[in-house]
Amino acid sequence: MPYVEVWVDDEPCDGKCESADEAKRLQAIIDEAEMHLRNGDAAAALAALSEDAVAMKTPGEIAARYKDWQAGKLPGFANYIKSN
Repeated sequence: MPYVEVWVDDEPCDGKCESADEAKRLQAIIDEAEMHLRNGDAAAALAALSEDAVAMKTPGEIAARYKDWQAGKLPGFANYIKSN
């Protein structure tokens, strides 16, 4: 049985279609993130890109949690113990 597949391109957009609005919205998000990065605020840039606040940990908090993990005190994790 013969098979035919037809592809139809979308109508050209004059800047007023839905995809143009979406492109403008996304560009505004990128511009905001770039502004935050230029001001040295990486957390704000990440929040702008993710469209919500992201909980960021300081290097000290990460180091403290790593030490907890090393001591076997991090809830939800069981350390590997090599058997002899």
